Amino acid sequence: MVALNKEIFRKKILQQSNLLPLLVWASLGMGAAGLGLGFLNLVSNLYIAGKDVPTLVQLQNGQSALVEPANSQFRSPALIKSFVEESMSQLFTWNTVSQSSDGSRGLSDKGVYVGDGQKVPTRTWQASFSLSNDFRETFMQEMARSFIQPVYSLGKRRARCWWNL
Repeated sequence: MVALNKEIFRKKILQQSNLLPLLVWASLGMGAAGLGLGFLNLVSNLYIAGKDVPTLVQLQNGQSALVEPANSQFRSPALIKSFVEESMSQLFTWNTVSQSSDGSRGLSDKGVYVGDGQKVPTRTWQASFSLSNDFRETFMQEMARSFIQPVYSLGKRRARCWWNL
């Protein structure tokens, strides 16, 4: 490459009529700067990709807390026991009639229809989602038919069904 002295540079490159070489050098410089920034971006992305993702949990008061990441399939024995106890307790809790302060009884739960026009208490229906899908529907229909008493004794008066009070 020929060395450029100041006179040749001023005469040939900086002339108003000959801006093409200046634009070539400027675009080469900008291309090199863009290539350098792209390489820095690639290196920083590879660095960030190698780090573990922080696991944040939002608390009731709206604040976020950093927690340890865990496998989604991990269940501790204590958690399994607690889940089964709570689910079974809710499945077989059928208190749908409440007594008011004046001594009269009334229906506190309207129930949820399952199958052939039969109802189960809302709490039982909610807890049934802890069962597998292929078993849940059949279990709820059988529970409504066999276990939940269709007639409650309400003092001296008898109601036809617990959901028609």
